[in-house]
Amino acid sequence: MKLRKSVASLLAVSALSFSIGGIASAQEPVQSNQPMHLNSLSEDAPFKTMARSVTINVGNSYPIDDNASWAVVVKGSQYVEVSGREIVGLKDSGSNKAEVWMYKSNGALLGALYVTVRK
Repeated sequence: MKLRKSVASLLAVSALSFSIGGIASAQEPVQSNQPMHLNSLSEDAPFKTMARSVTINVGNSYPIDDNASWAVVVKGSQYVEVSGREIVGLKDSGSNKAEVWMYKSNGALLGALYVTVRK
């Protein structure tokens, strides 16, 4: 009789610990407003990504690399936009540079373009 009570209480404690653990793991992940950093553009990365500066005129376009499947403007979207496979200059950026990241078809970062737009 004591063995049955011991087994029953052991099972109850195990079930309680699993249910508490399940509640804790079901919490929503915390969203961060911190900007994402590109570790692969650092000097110690085993594979170097392309990073270069280009200058285009307002209204003109610059083609993204053939190896890139898609590109995203991550900084300076008021100066440039990605349209198809080209980066189009919208307005003069002055001394500011827009930053465009290019990605491969598998989602890996290919490189970054730092774009200056002139009149």
